[in-house]
Amino acid sequence: MKLKKLDRRMKGFVNFKYVAKLRRRTDSKKFKEMRQWCWEQWGASCEQDIWEEGDNPAWSWGVEDYEFRIYIGSDKEAAWYTLKWA
Repeated sequence: MKLKKLDRRMKGFVNFKYVAKLRRRTDSKKFKEMRQWCWEQWGASCEQDIWEEGDNPAWSWGVEDYEFRIYIGSDKEAAWYTLKWA
């Protein structure tokens, strides 16, 4: 999954720098694998909607009506993510 750089219009922009989007209908297994991998690499996190200052800044995830999202906090984590998933 390619990462897309977040901008002011996008949810999560204040706390994260990148997002990977997956279709909810067809990519649920892939999303679970990616979320587990992120958890193993950077530690525990929570959904972006309830993420607060002081929570894990490296990553988070979100579940929307039609897609899953993995939020990545910085260029360092984005490079690590890209090596595995892109």
